[in-house]
Amino acid sequence: ANLQLKSMKFPYYKEFNILTDKISTVDRSNNKRCIQYFEKSARENINMKYKKETLDINYAVITQRKVYIEYFSLSSGLSSRTIHPYAIVSYKNSLYIIAFCEKRNEIRDFKISRIKEHKVLNSKFEMDKKFSLKEYMKNSFGIYRDDKLNLKLCIYKPMSYIVSEKIWVENQKIIWNDDESIIFEAIMSGKTEIVSWILSMGSNAKVLGPGELKKTIKEEIDKIIKYY
Repeated sequence: ANLQLKSMKFPYYKEFNILTDKISTVDRSNNKRCIQYFEKSARENINMKYKKETLDINYAVITQRKVYIEYFSLSSGLSSRTIHPYAIVSYKNSLYIIAFCEKRNEIRDFKISRIKEHKVLNSKFEMDKKFSLKEYMKNSFGIYRDDKLNLKLCIYKPMSYIVSEKIWVENQKIIWNDDESIIFEAIMSGKTEIVSWILSMGSNAKVLGPGELKKTIKEEIDKIIKYY
């Protein structure tokens, strides 16, 4: 775990390393060797200010304090808002806050690296007792939860093997065909990331349904063709 967090440049790695050092002093065994480990993935392009934001927001989650943020959204640009931070989620080596947004009057996700300014307020909040992080993330393809889709794909070899090796959502169904392709079916939320995932498989994936997703994929392909 120590090596994994180090390779990810995890914001709390220094503190975690101090903890593991203390544990190792108690370990009386002579075997101090461990396997080599490296996490190969893109990571956040961040500075020390990011760590302070993460620590402050972590404190706000624990103490249930409201946080004022100036946040840059990819869709609406820079805006100020007050949030009630419920939890911190790690996704693809980026940290997100799951929080109730007073401006939108609903629970939303905020990427910590897109917070330009922040201040932990003295005023506290009451978390919605019905909120469950497990339920909130259930059957979501990624961090986005836009449009829910009844997805049906035909995925060809070799991607058929790669896709079948993972559980993308709990309700997924996979049927193998004689040509080593698969029919992949699932009810998923997060159309934005689903489209990106399908396009990343290129000609190895064909959308069988729903029709609206076929149309979106075709429109994206048409745009790509114009680039070349």
